[in-house]
Amino acid sequence: MASDNLIISVVIPLYNKDKYIKRTLDSVLAQTFKDFEVIVVNDGSTDSGPEIVTQYNDPRVRLIAQENGGASAARNHGIQEAQTELVAFLDADDEWLPEYLKTIILLYNKYPQAGAYATAYKLVDNKTSKIIGMSKNEEDFIINDYYLSSINRRIITSSSIVIKREATKKTGLFRVNVKRGEDLDMWFRLAFYYPIAYCKKPLAIYNLQCNNRMCVNSSPNLDYALYDSMLEISTILNKRKKRSIILCYNAYLLSSARELWHRGYKKIAIDKLKRYYIKHIASIPYLVFTVAYFACPSYLINIILKMKNIQIGDKL
Repeated sequence: MASDNLIISVVIPLYNKDKYIKRTLDSVLAQTFKDFEVIVVNDGSTDSGPEIVTQYNDPRVRLIAQENGGASAARNHGIQEAQTELVAFLDADDEWLPEYLKTIILLYNKYPQAGAYATAYKLVDNKTSKIIGMSKNEEDFIINDYYLSSINRRIITSSSIVIKREATKKTGLFRVNVKRGEDLDMWFRLAFYYPIAYCKKPLAIYNLQCNNRMCVNSSPNLDYALYDSMLEISTILNKRKKRSIILCYNAYLLSSARELWHRGYKKIAIDKLKRYYIKHIASIPYLVFTVAYFACPSYLINIILKMKNIQIGDKL
């Protein structure tokens, strides 16, 4: 149980990440803000990852176990174990820079009305690194419209956000039936109910090169549950948010369908568009754009978008 002076719990789902978990935990323990607990949820690992965690002689680190249920079930278990007001998420192969938690606490104190706090992040693979975030004059701010801001890029990842535990009373927990994009589904619901405070400094590192990434090793059918879930919010009649929600939803859908198309799953891509695309006047330009978007090779699209300084196509 967390001590009375702690306000933040760090939840790390662990499944067969023994090559990376030490680097991840070291990045947490190197934080300049020290008043936290770490809950590592062993999601039925079959490698030496759990043993590596037990070697840490730090009372702030504890390991709990469950049968393999996936990332959503592990994060939910961590939320339920946490007794603090804030819950941070960090994947077992990602990292934080030393000022990450300090920055989150500053956001928490500055924007008490927010339901979540996030920063920009670095997207790293074997050869390149790029910053994903929002460009504004202010260093930190409340995101004006999460949905519009997320159309061309994923401004939040599962390792760059901290939520208020009480927010899950409205949003619900991570949905265990969503096997791909479960974090996107959660942020989609979170932004519907609460403001999100944001710092544009990249203080988290999302490592694409690691093994077992769902976005890398996934079946083409896995994200149907994601769109079923997102559709619930997309069709809620809320005039203020309806337009931006639909634009964001359709942009995610088109990006996913295009990825499937170029991976050779053309029938699944077409079926997904027929099944989920929301016909709305605000999104008609995106539908027209889809024809060219599907036809152009990836390298040509990347050149055009780079010339226009637009970030798009981050995989779900």
